Amino acid sequence: MEEKQDTAASDNTNNNLEALCTDMFDKSAKYLRGELNATASEYELLHDLNEAAIVKYADMAALVGTLKDTMTDMNEKYAKLQPYLEKIDSLEESITKLEEVAQELDNYSKRLENKYKKLVRT
Repeated sequence: MEEKQDTAASDNTNNNLEALCTDMFDKSAKYLRGELNATASEYELLHDLNEAAIVKYADMAALVGTLKDTMTDMNEKYAKLQPYLEKIDSLEESITKLEEVAQELDNYSKRLENKYKKLVRT
Protein backbone atom coordinates (compact mmCIF):
# COMPACT_ATOMS: atom_id res chain seq x y z
CA MET A 1 0.00 0.00 0.00
CA GLU A 2 2.86 2.31 0.74
CA GLU A 3 4.16 1.57 -2.69
CA LYS A 4 0.81 2.62 -4.19
CA GLN A 5 0.87 5.82 -2.13
CA ASP A 6 4.44 6.53 -3.21
CA THR A 7 3.49 5.83 -6.81
CA ALA A 8 0.35 7.97 -6.54
CA ALA A 9 2.30 10.77 -4.84
CA SER A 10 5.03 10.44 -7.44
CA ASP A 11 2.46 10.50 -10.27
CA ASN A 12 0.77 13.48 -8.65
CA THR A 13 4.14 15.26 -8.30
CA ASN A 14 5.04 14.37 -11.90
CA ASN A 15 1.67 15.65 -13.14
CA ASN A 16 2.08 18.81 -11.09
CA LEU A 17 5.65 19.27 -12.35
CA GLU A 18 4.53 18.58 -15.91
CA ALA A 19 1.74 21.15 -15.58
CA LEU A 20 4.16 23.71 -14.18
CA CYS A 21 6.66 23.03 -17.00
CA THR A 22 3.92 23.32 -19.61
CA ASP A 23 2.75 26.57 -18.01
CA MET A 24 6.33 27.88 -17.93
CA PHE A 25 6.91 27.01 -21.60
CA ASP A 26 3.57 28.57 -22.60
CA LYS A 27 4.40 31.77 -20.73
CA SER A 28 7.94 31.80 -22.14
CA ALA A 29 6.57 31.34 -25.65
CA LYS A 30 4.02 34.11 -25.05
CA TYR A 31 6.81 36.41 -23.76
CA LEU A 32 9.04 35.64 -26.76
CA ARG A 33 6.12 36.20 -29.18
CA GLY A 34 5.53 39.59 -27.51
CA GLU A 35 9.20 40.49 -27.85
CA LEU A 36 9.23 39.42 -31.50
CA ASN A 37 6.04 41.37 -32.19
CA ALA A 38 7.54 44.46 -30.53
CA THR A 39 10.71 44.08 -32.60
CA ALA A 40 8.66 43.62 -35.77
CA SER A 41 6.64 46.73 -34.91
CA GLU A 42 9.85 48.69 -34.41
CA TYR A 43 11.14 47.51 -37.78
CA GLU A 44 7.84 48.52 -39.40
CA LEU A 45 8.10 51.94 -37.81
CA LEU A 46 11.70 52.26 -38.97
CA HIS A 47 10.62 51.25 -42.48
CA ASP A 48 7.85 53.87 -42.45
CA LEU A 49 10.31 56.52 -41.24
CA ASN A 50 12.72 55.58 -44.01
CA GLU A 51 9.93 55.85 -46.59
CA ALA A 52 8.96 59.28 -45.24
CA ALA A 53 12.62 60.37 -45.33
CA ILE A 54 12.91 59.20 -48.94
CA VAL A 55 9.88 61.27 -49.91
CA LYS A 56 11.18 64.29 -47.97
CA TYR A 57 14.64 64.07 -49.56
CA ALA A 58 13.09 63.68 -53.01
CA ASP A 59 11.06 66.85 -52.40
CA MET A 60 14.17 68.64 -51.20
CA ALA A 61 16.12 67.47 -54.25
CA ALA A 62 13.37 68.80 -56.53
CA LEU A 63 13.41 72.12 -54.67
CA VAL A 64 17.19 72.35 -54.94
CA GLY A 65 16.95 71.63 -58.67
CA THR A 66 14.39 74.40 -59.08
CA LEU A 67 16.53 76.80 -57.06
CA LYS A 68 19.56 75.91 -59.16
CA ASP A 69 17.66 76.60 -62.37
CA THR A 70 16.35 79.88 -60.98
CA MET A 71 19.83 80.95 -59.88
CA THR A 72 21.22 80.08 -63.32
CA ASP A 73 18.51 82.19 -64.97
CA MET A 74 19.16 85.07 -62.56
CA ASN A 75 22.91 84.93 -63.23
CA GLU A 76 22.30 84.97 -67.00
CA LYS A 77 19.96 87.96 -66.68
CA TYR A 78 22.47 89.77 -64.47
CA ALA A 79 25.22 89.10 -67.02
CA LYS A 80 23.00 90.59 -69.75
CA LEU A 81 22.28 93.64 -67.58
CA GLN A 82 25.90 94.16 -66.52
CA PRO A 83 26.84 96.49 -69.43
CA TYR A 84 23.79 98.64 -68.71
CA LEU A 85 24.60 98.72 -65.01
CA GLU A 86 28.13 99.83 -65.84
CA LYS A 87 26.73 102.60 -68.07
CA ILE A 88 24.43 103.68 -65.24
CA ASP A 89 27.40 103.81 -62.84
CA SER A 90 29.38 105.85 -65.37
CA LEU A 91 26.44 108.16 -65.94
CA GLU A 92 26.07 108.62 -62.21
CA GLU A 93 29.72 109.60 -61.92
CA SER A 94 29.32 112.08 -64.79
CA ILE A 95 26.22 113.58 -63.17
CA THR A 96 28.07 113.95 -59.87
CA LYS A 97 30.93 115.75 -61.64
CA LEU A 98 28.44 117.91 -63.54
CA GLU A 99 26.75 118.85 -60.25
CA GLU A 100 30.12 119.80 -58.80
CA VAL A 101 30.92 121.96 -61.85
CA ALA A 102 27.46 123.55 -61.68
CA GLN A 103 27.99 124.35 -58.01
CA GLU A 104 31.40 125.89 -58.78
CA LEU A 105 29.85 127.88 -61.65
CA ASP A 106 27.08 129.08 -59.34
CA ASN A 107 29.64 130.17 -56.75
CA TYR A 108 31.70 131.93 -59.42
CA SER A 109 28.63 133.73 -60.79
CA LYS A 110 27.70 134.89 -57.27
CA ARG A 111 31.21 136.28 -56.78
CA LEU A 112 31.03 138.01 -60.15
CA GLU A 113 27.63 139.47 -59.26
CA ASN A 114 29.01 140.77 -55.98
CA LYS A 115 31.99 142.36 -57.81
CA TYR A 116 29.61 143.91 -60.36
CA LYS A 117 27.45 145.36 -57.61
CA LYS A 118 30.53 146.84 -55.96
CA LEU A 119 31.64 148.39 -59.26
CA VAL A 120 28.18 149.81 -59.94
CA ARG A 121 28.04 151.44 -56.48
CA THR A 122 31.31 153.19 -56.89
